Amino acid sequence: MVNAFEHVEIDSVFTEPDTDGPLQRKFVFDDNYDPDNALPVSAARSGLGTVVRLIGYREPYKSQCPKTADLIAQRLIEHFLLIFLEPDCPQVEIHDLGQRLLVNKLFETDLSRQRLFTNFRSKGLNSRCAVSE
Repeated sequence: MVNAFEHVEIDSVFTEPDTDGPLQRKFVFDDNYDPDNALPVSAARSGLGTVVRLIGYREPYKSQCPKTADLIAQRLIEHFLLIFLEPDCPQVEIHDLGQRLLVNKLFETDLSRQRLFTNFRSKGLNSRCAVSE
């Protein structure tokens, strides 16, 4: 990831068993990243979740990346399709130039409803498979 960006800022609030309240881990992931400097502390903000900020997009990645939040969301869904199909998939949002896009909602409304089921036969087994239009 450091190859594609100058650095990545991570701010995560989470819970762990046997702890009193949520923990926060906040760090910059760059060429100088040291995991020993990213130890969790008591959370300074409320609400569980992780914010990832990608800073300083580098070439050649920058010129080949989709330019709109909609296209980026579609590529994320394609890449992480099996995760989006899980009932406990985390909520994913894209914030870009004041636009906020809920990737899970896009998956549910635009992509998952396009699935069709078809029956097929393979080596004597009857199967049912989800396929896209």
